[in-house]
Amino acid sequence: MERAGDILKAFLSDADLQKGRRYDTFFRSWEGIAGEPLASHSRVLEIEGRTVVVQVDHPGWFQMLRFHQRRILERIQKGYPELGITAVRVRVEHGPGPSGRAVPPEREPSRRDTRVPPPSRPSPAPTPSSVSEIEDLSLREALKRLHRSVIRHNSGKRSQG
Repeated sequence: MERAGDILKAFLSDADLQKGRRYDTFFRSWEGIAGEPLASHSRVLEIEGRTVVVQVDHPGWFQMLRFHQRRILERIQKGYPELGITAVRVRVEHGPGPSGRAVPPEREPSRRDTRVPPPSRPSPAPTPSSVSEIEDLSLREALKRLHRSVIRHNSGKRSQG
């Protein structure tokens, strides 16, 4: 009886096998690329052409991924240049997400499948009162840190202008 690997080698070239291994390595390295807090609420679904499609389990994590999108894209391009990735597209999970929690439909973003462009200017920061209503402690703390960072960033731009 032949092994599965031997059968695959008969159909695929060594280059195809190497490329498949590289894709597998990329998918398994998501936590190192995105960072633990974000990776625990997201996962890479697929690569469509030159776009990585990422799924998050809550609209708040969608915003966090959007905030870190440039850093994530740079890490992908540096670590996996042969994949030729030029964009990240984000989807919010409907139903149980990567963390096992359900996302209520009324809290979904208005666009379910959104290409995340590199940020050209800061997005408005969430208000502290709306953040305190979030039940997920790690998301709430991450959004508070994001809020403080945006405030510092914006006040620095005002003093330069």
